Amino acid sequence: MKGLRKLKQPNSSLLIMLLFFGGLLLYHSLTQSASTRTQFNSKTIELAEVLRRASTESSTVVLTIVNSTWAKPDSVLDLFLQSFQIGYHTKGFLNHLVIVTTDEPAFSYCKSIHQYCFDLTKEFPNSNYKMLSRRKTTLFRQVLHLGYNLIFTDADVMWFRSPLTHFVSGGDITTSCNYYTDGAGNRIERADGGIRFVWSKEKSVYFYQYADVMTHLYPNLDEQTIFESTIREMGDMRVEYVDTDYFGGFCQPSKDISKVCTMQANCCENTEKKVHNLSLLLDEWKNYTALSPERREAAESSFSWKAPKKC
Repeated sequence: MKGLRKLKQPNSSLLIMLLFFGGLLLYHSLTQSASTRTQFNSKTIELAEVLRRASTESSTVVLTIVNSTWAKPDSVLDLFLQSFQIGYHTKGFLNHLVIVTTDEPAFSYCKSIHQYCFDLTKEFPNSNYKMLSRRKTTLFRQVLHLGYNLIFTDADVMWFRSPLTHFVSGGDITTSCNYYTDGAGNRIERADGGIRFVWSKEKSVYFYQYADVMTHLYPNLDEQTIFESTIREMGDMRVEYVDTDYFGGFCQPSKDISKVCTMQANCCENTEKKVHNLSLLLDEWKNYTALSPERREAAESSFSWKAPKKC
């Protein structure tokens, strides 16, 4: 893993813009109808209760977000939950996982298979991908503001080993990443958002408040660009990028099955193909863990993932 980065102080013009736009958002919230404010308050109370029941003793929760495309029988969500059952030291995380849903069918299915579900249908109906990304930053801010450390994971991330050893207690945010090499041969890392740990701190809340405003100011920017831009503009955020050997994905797969904690089906947009390839990942993991220690060690030296296929 790379070292932590200490970043420059926030750009003053953007800070002023943040305060101004934040004031507009506050004014809008104050002028909402009483029924809308009541609905918002009731959803906040509901969220707080779900987080309280799901949290660990250290006030940490695991969070993922799905819609009905990913949450139905034989779906991405089913494979996601299965990975916790067969991974090393991962089953216990299911007791602290909150599944956030964005439509009624997904919420109904979630309730049939999992104990902690939180529905955003009434608060955030008819969400497309960009709207969901914006809502995600708001949700993160709410969870952190309520005092809970946050492990966010996309549902197309398979959990094979506990990632806890890679979450640095002295940092603020730990995130999976992809990387590329610039013209000078330097390795440049860029957060991919597949799995992320955020400590509940005042500056973490402010970080996501800032990112939330940025998503409204620049609605065409993707989530990763907003994240990286907020890092550059804010000061004193300690962000750690974890190597793809540990948090891998189809874009840049882990090359060492003896180290891999998670694998994500990114760079594979079609849901049917995503499910097919996630099933391949789980089958390979089952075959690997079924080997004797001696055969497992021999398999590690020549291992390569069969997935993805047809993405």
